[in-house]
Amino acid sequence: SRFLFETGYAHVFAARQDVGKPLLERALALGEEIGDEESIGYACMGLMWHHVFWAPAGPERRATVERLGRRALAVGRQIKDVWLTSKTLLCLANDASMWGRVDEAERLDRQLLQLSEETGDPRPKGMGLFALAFLTSARREFDTALEYAESAIRSSVSPVDRLFGRAAKATTLALRGDAHESLASLGELRRETEAGEFRMVGLMATEIPYGLALLSSGSFGEGVRW
Repeated sequence: SRFLFETGYAHVFAARQDVGKPLLERALALGEEIGDEESIGYACMGLMWHHVFWAPAGPERRATVERLGRRALAVGRQIKDVWLTSKTLLCLANDASMWGRVDEAERLDRQLLQLSEETGDPRPKGMGLFALAFLTSARREFDTALEYAESAIRSSVSPVDRLFGRAAKATTLALRGDAHESLASLGELRRETEAGEFRMVGLMATEIPYGLALLSSGSFGEGVRW
C-alpha cells in the first residue's frame, strides 16, 4: 500500500493523473483491507491532492476533498505523523484559497505554523509561510507577502518549500508590476520544475504568473497566448 501511495503520489505531482489516481485508489483499498491506519491516511492524503486540482468543480468535488482530508488528518494526528498532518493541512488550505474561502485558508495556514512550534519540526513552518505569502499576495498586501516569501526561502529545510517560496515571491512581484524581475525568476522556476517532472507545481505556481508578467512587461501578444 505504501509503495503504491509513493508511486501514485509522484505521478499526481507530475500531472499524470490517469496513472496516479488508480494507484492511490489501490493503495487505499489495500490499507482498508488490512486495517492499517497509516496506509489509509497516506492514500487519503494523496487522493485529496488529486481531487483538489483535477476533479471537476462542484459540490461533490468539495465533499470528497473534505471527507478525504478529515480522514487523513485524523490518522496523521493519531499516529503523530507530522508530514502527513502538514501535507493534509496544506492541501485543505490550498483548496480554500483557490475557491475564495480566504479566512478558512488563513486559519489552516496558521495551523501549520502552530504545528511546527508544537513539534519542533521546521517543515510545517516552511509550508505555512509560503502559503501565507500566496494568500496575502492575492489580497494585494504585497509587502507582507514578500516578507512571508523571503522567510519561507530562508527557513525552509525542504527544496520543494523553497521553490514554492520563490514562486510566491515572483508571483507577488508580477502582481505588483515588477515584470522583469518576476519574468527572470519565473523562467528559472519553470525550467526547474519541468526538469524534475514536477509539473503540477508549474501549473499551480508559475504558468499563470508568467503570463501576467509577460503582459506587464509589454509583451501583450505573447502574454495573451501564454
